[in-house]
Amino acid sequence: MKSPGRLLYLLLIILVSQETSAQVSVGAPIPEGYVPVAVFDDEYSLRYKHDVYFRITSEEEKIDTSGVLTGGKGYINRRHYDDGEWIFWGPAEANEQQRYYHEDESRPYFDYIATKTDDAKSINPGLKDYEYIFPIYRKHPSPITTTATRRRDTSLYLSHAITVLTRERILAAGCTTIPEALRLVPGLIVREQTNGNFDVHIRGLDNVPPGSTFLLSTNTTTLVMIDGRPVYSYFSGGTFWETLPIDINDVMQIDVIRGATSVLYGPNAGMGVINIVTRTDNFMDNQRFSKRRIYLTGSVSAGYSPNKNERADFLDELTLPGGTLMGSINGIMKSELKSGADLFTGMSLNFQERNRHSDQYFNFGTVTRNPGGQFVPLDSLVYRSDSLPKFQDFPRPDLSLSKYAGNAFMRLHFDSESQIRLSLGGEKSESQKIYSDDQMNPLLRYTSNTFYLDAFWNHVWTIKETDEADIYLIPNVQLSLLSGEQFIGGDVGYEFSNSDLLAELMYEKVKSDNTFWRASVNYNFRWAPYKTTNDRLSILTPDVDTLGNPVDPFERRIRTHAIVGRVEHQFKVINFMLGARYDMFNRPTKNYTSLQAGASVDLLKVLPGDHKNNKWIFRAMWGQAYRAPILTDLYFDQSYGGGVSRVIGVDNLNLLQLRTFDFGMRWQNVTENNATLRAEIELFQVQANDFTDAIVGPNIQEDSSIYSPSVFQNVPLQVRQRGITIKGGGELIRKKLNIDFHLTFQETRLFDYSPYLNEQGDPGFGRPGLIAVPQFGDPPRIKQNTNTEHWQVTFDDTTHLGTPQWIMGLDVTGQIFKRRCRLNGGFYFLSDQTFIHRNESYYIQDDRSIAFMPAKFNAHFKLSWLFRLGNKGDEDEEDKERNLECFFSGRSIGLSLSGDERYLSRPNSEYAWGDQIRAVYMLGIRFEL
Repeated sequence: MKSPGRLLYLLLIILVSQETSAQVSVGAPIPEGYVPVAVFDDEYSLRYKHDVYFRITSEEEKIDTSGVLTGGKGYINRRHYDDGEWIFWGPAEANEQQRYYHEDESRPYFDYIATKTDDAKSINPGLKDYEYIFPIYRKHPSPITTTATRRRDTSLYLSHAITVLTRERILAAGCTTIPEALRLVPGLIVREQTNGNFDVHIRGLDNVPPGSTFLLSTNTTTLVMIDGRPVYSYFSGGTFWETLPIDINDVMQIDVIRGATSVLYGPNAGMGVINIVTRTDNFMDNQRFSKRRIYLTGSVSAGYSPNKNERADFLDELTLPGGTLMGSINGIMKSELKSGADLFTGMSLNFQERNRHSDQYFNFGTVTRNPGGQFVPLDSLVYRSDSLPKFQDFPRPDLSLSKYAGNAFMRLHFDSESQIRLSLGGEKSESQKIYSDDQMNPLLRYTSNTFYLDAFWNHVWTIKETDEADIYLIPNVQLSLLSGEQFIGGDVGYEFSNSDLLAELMYEKVKSDNTFWRASVNYNFRWAPYKTTNDRLSILTPDVDTLGNPVDPFERRIRTHAIVGRVEHQFKVINFMLGARYDMFNRPTKNYTSLQAGASVDLLKVLPGDHKNNKWIFRAMWGQAYRAPILTDLYFDQSYGGGVSRVIGVDNLNLLQLRTFDFGMRWQNVTENNATLRAEIELFQVQANDFTDAIVGPNIQEDSSIYSPSVFQNVPLQVRQRGITIKGGGELIRKKLNIDFHLTFQETRLFDYSPYLNEQGDPGFGRPGLIAVPQFGDPPRIKQNTNTEHWQVTFDDTTHLGTPQWIMGLDVTGQIFKRRCRLNGGFYFLSDQTFIHRNESYYIQDDRSIAFMPAKFNAHFKLSWLFRLGNKGDEDEEDKERNLECFFSGRSIGLSLSGDERYLSRPNSEYAWGDQIRAVYMLGIRFEL
């Protein structure tokens, strides 16, 4: 069966004025032999309420009929529909035609429409009275997201600084991990510590305050979620990316919101939210279940890293330096129950085995051994004076990451108005990365064994439905559990069980002109108990619970109750939102309020003329957020050096506060040759205060012993960050060439900062190595500090070089030979940065605790060929989607721009005292069956 071709489509405009069909209002008696149909706007998830032209024809030309659906609804002769083979449809007005496109004309339309009908009714219950739904597609519509508002919205019109990273872009770029895929997102700092282990920040604020530990330098102000389920660690904050149970093959899209979003998702969303949407959400998936009921995807790949390291044999073990082996499989099945409900079930399995590019470790050492600190083999490591060598913490010098994980889900749709999703899974992993340290060795071993359970229920009650407006009442309930045990290096091992409950009630009124009102209230409860394991030293302070009962000295809890209210209103040209959240914690006892306000304006709607192929959206968002309390701040209690040093937590500290503001302009243009061009500019400011650090106090003598206590306290340090992000790109040559580019420049300033924070006694200015730190200017502006008793001198205003100033990325994908051959290439760039570790307060005679990471380009490429496994005639939709992709790719092809040798400078290193990251070249296959 051949396509009627482009010429037939061009005749639509002429035929509109010549042929019409009888129109009958839906709700009246159905004419004999006719079926009720409606048109669905796929971009807005609403019924399309403008006139639509349609034409039904067959290859043998036995049928050739056309008409107009007035107001986007009406009746079609059932015989014509059943006997026809092709349906063409589009807006009836000629100037509307260019805004829309049809699906691939080689597609059997009836199977497609039948499938889309079920999807449309699930999304919009107001369409339930229509037997068939004709989807109207806008040309290259902006991605749909539910992360910003918990309703399906087009990302183009949102007031948030949001990027939706689609599955197509992730696969095209050959990304091997989720953090690696985030390099395609503007404003994200993604640094690889060891092969496959990453540190991820939104815009930065890393190594703040300088001179702190790795735990305090971790990104604790970005909330990472999987299908709305938080995966945050309340022990010391942040996200353990290597412990996520899902992998690239499970991902449908990744939504990234930059800026404070705590109103919707709670504390820890201070710098933004990263929500990983998996393929369990079939509404977001482009996969279609027509005749086929089982959808199976998977991949397997292996890679090798050429390495000139003189110890590349990894102690004569049978491993390859930088060797990578990974695989995954994902299956989904659809069943139709007798009750009329649709049941989707599925499962996925994934594994990764990755080796380091070197078997050496950086060792801070002692004055007598390794006086400047250096990279040494395992058998040359130096430990603290109170510690015996823990070689069990370094069982495999070659190991970077070993992970095995599995997931299963069930999704049930009732009457196209209600859905239930149950997901569960777990992972078991072992890695070597930089997150904690034992004051001597930054790179330590980490193990994790975790399990999760997630339940979600959503229902859409239609309160009122008319041609003027539809009113819905929408409850959402999500309950999740994440538990297991983890060992994060040094003496820190714990068991945990984090529970989250969200109960939301939303009111929505949608008018015929696509304007709407939304108002919602929700209650959020979080419970996070942690218990240090018995085979490790307890680092948690003994205490009592809220009732005064003794608490196991090994266990501590973080509890949060929150009330949230939000209002959104979409006018014809402007969209605004307001929200507030009130959090009540068990510790500290002070309650906190998060706020958010934003607006977006469609500028061209207020200007005269025809702007239907252009979009100019002005947007702005302001937010205030807090970081949740973490156990290390509240309950830490541990001694070092045979009792000489002691670190103590405090449970009444002020929470880290962040205020973000960003505004910008989005532009989208659809050209006459069906290409889409996009550009966006984004200006932002971040202000943060109430940072914490362990402050070294005066020496204390107990009996014959003298020790130095370090107590967690708020410091007067304030941080201000300002920057600009520019991004652009487009889909050209009928989407055969995709280009995406982003560039961010940001400056981070420190106020009331002291580099002598952890010096004992009067720091003075005569001690070697204190003033000459280049990060603080030459000479620095100095003022007497009156905000704290813990140090005497602070810098009034200085540039913070721990956060990179420049972030840049380019990704280009081209398709040739009928889209079977695909070539992708691009790069990711970070400017240089300087990391100062807490040990600088002890090793003041040299610079072993200051690391300089040169600027670096990371290039990537992927060359693939797609083999079609379906029948050449494409009689079945299911056959067309069967394919096999073979690919060759390269990642982390780094070019380091070293320009400063004053401190430790390691070309190709991306993180302080991490491995030199080498290029990895991979061969693999990916299939869809």
